[in-house]
Amino acid sequence: MGPWQPVHQEHGAPSGVEGGRVFSLGEDGKEVDAFSVWRGEKPYVFLISQKSAERSRFDAAHELGHLVLHKHAAPNGLEAEKQANEFAAAFLMPEGPLRAVGRITGLPKVVELKRAWSVSVAAMTYRLHELGLVSKWTYQQLFMEISRRGWRTDEPMQMCREQSQVWKKVLDNRKRCAKAPPKIVL
Repeated sequence: MGPWQPVHQEHGAPSGVEGGRVFSLGEDGKEVDAFSVWRGEKPYVFLISQKSAERSRFDAAHELGHLVLHKHAAPNGLEAEKQANEFAAAFLMPEGPLRAVGRITGLPKVVELKRAWSVSVAAMTYRLHELGLVSKWTYQQLFMEISRRGWRTDEPMQMCREQSQVWKKVLDNRKRCAKAPPKIVL
């Protein structure tokens, strides 16, 4: 992966969380979007699958932040959530390439960036404001327009949901084995 490319599932996990497991839950998560735990030395992430792919990616990065930053349980509560959000934002939308874009004045550019970095339009808008690339007034106007268009729950130009790599390997192997002639052992 180059220094300023969007993170995609083929890039693997950061050091210290290799071998982790990510599960999608079909629950309607009104109280919780995702959660993560360590079981022994293996990290687990559980994502509610009722959200857009972009929002699920942020949830996964947020939980990765908890796994990396809070393995030993400090801090907790609102401070831990804030740190996990900051981790996810920096992980998925690095400061350098966003600063290279310069000041943003309208929604079309935000949508272009959200698509390029595979995040929600709301997350991109928040990150741009956090980095000082949109003024407070523009930030408020952008969020009013995002809400008016229904993009707080439905994304414009939705990306496809990332799929399990393990299941693909299992099914590909099964297909390959089914095509191979049977071995005869004498």
